[in-house]
Parts: sequence; structure tokens; C-alpha cells
Amino acid sequence: MSKEEEPVSVEEVRETDPTEKHGNPGSVSQPEPTRWSRLWSSICTRYHNLEETLADLFGLNDSKYQWAIDEYFQQEEEKEHKKKLRAARREQKQREEDGEYTTMEGGKDTAVDGLAPV
Repeated sequence: MSKEEEPVSVEEVRETDPTEKHGNPGSVSQPEPTRWSRLWSSICTRYHNLEETLADLFGLNDSKYQWAIDEYFQQEEEKEHKKKLRAARREQKQREEDGEYTTMEGGKDTAVDGLAPV
């Protein structure tokens, strides 16, 4: 073997490796924050919190078309309520036709289970 082909030892690689001496070359160490940088960070944080609070107070975070969404859901609830009423009336009418209602002494029609017909 010639000198050109000699194997390189791990110690030699560590001595010539720039990352071992100076840390990771891609990372930059952050200096400790000064009093002014901490003050500025505190001011920015408080400003951001104030900004969010005012936006909530004035309704700027609300949906522009929330009224339309609310109206849609209200209409859907009303439709569902009407369907339930129709089903209850159909059921009551079916009971009347089947003879589940009887006439009491006072002449009023009342249901066997105590519910008055509509």
C-alpha cells in the first residue's frame, strides 16, 4: 500500500471535521435576550392580546353571513317540528278511526289514556 491509499483513522476524521469543533454549522446560537428585547417582546404580546380582545368586542371575528346560517338552521328546526306535529296528528286520527276514544258521561270525547283529542 502506498501513502495515498492508507486508511484514515476515526481520530483523524474528528480532527478535520468542522462540525466537531464548532457544533452544527446550520445552527446559530441565540444570544441571551437583553432588557430591551424582553421589554419589546412583552409590549408586542400585550398589543396582540389587546387586538384580539377588541376584535371580539366589536364582532370582527364573527362570520359575515352568520345571520343566514342561523336562519337556515331555524327553518330546518321548524320543518322538523312540523313533521313531528303532522305525524302526531296522523297517529291521533288513526286512533280515533280505530275507536280508541270513548264518549264520557259529560258528552265530551276523551282518550282512553287521558289525553284530550285535538
